[in-house]
Amino acid sequence: MRCTCSSWPIMDKIVAGGGGDIKWDYALPLTGMVTLRFAGLPPEDWRYYAPPLHNLIYSRAPLEERQAAVSVMIGKMREEIRRIKVEPVEGGLTTFLHDAEVMGRKFRLDEIDSVIRILLGGGLDTTQALFGMAAVYLANNPDKRQQLIDELELIENAIEEFLRVFPPTQGNSRHATADVTVAGQLVKAEEHVFMSYAAANRDPVDYENPHDVDFCRENIRHLSFGIGPHRCIGSHLARLEARIMLETLLGKAPDYKLVGDGVRLADDIGTIAGFEQIRITV
Repeated sequence: MRCTCSSWPIMDKIVAGGGGDIKWDYALPLTGMVTLRFAGLPPEDWRYYAPPLHNLIYSRAPLEERQAAVSVMIGKMREEIRRIKVEPVEGGLTTFLHDAEVMGRKFRLDEIDSVIRILLGGGLDTTQALFGMAAVYLANNPDKRQQLIDELELIENAIEEFLRVFPPTQGNSRHATADVTVAGQLVKAEEHVFMSYAAANRDPVDYENPHDVDFCRENIRHLSFGIGPHRCIGSHLARLEARIMLETLLGKAPDYKLVGDGVRLADDIGTIAGFEQIRITV
């Protein structure tokens, strides 16, 4: 299999060391750097952003401790946004927002803070979770892994199938503003409803053998990026990241193996479904 990215130093380091944690040593830093670069913040600062947001969801530490770490992260983000206003950098969403004008006015700093915070929240953890699910699945299903190695052209379809079966965001909640009947079920005004994207992605009405991972499945539709006005703005970037990470893993470590006690699914996947630890040997 030919990896389309000629060199990823992060994976090279894992291979040279005979293995590592591909969640903490590979996926989290890579998605962190890419997201920060997109935002226009220093990509080398990923350690200040990715772990606090990740630990807020996954960590067993006291909630107050996790929230305090995120507050520190937000403080650093705000400092960078204000620094860029005074010292513009080339490219990135932050610089664009400082310069943009909408309906005759510039964005306020607090509005830019909100946009960048949402971007970081959506980009720093979801894609690494998707990659982790796919990497563990391929390790446990060597025939599927070999299929991708032998047929590189299936990789994009495989990403869509992984998104369908293993959506990082399991669903979203909504507040009903009026009585409405959906599929015969009455939802009353003021009730809260959890919309399960994960369940919709495996609806037998829409998918034959919905629980099977089929890289040759045609016309894969899923709700893993949401739907309507709340659809993920970073969906195309997430697809690109996931494809490159999988191609690199399979290209540089095609025979990787999971470490038995080194793979641990997160205890609580109410928000982001993923693994807390994925140790491999190569």
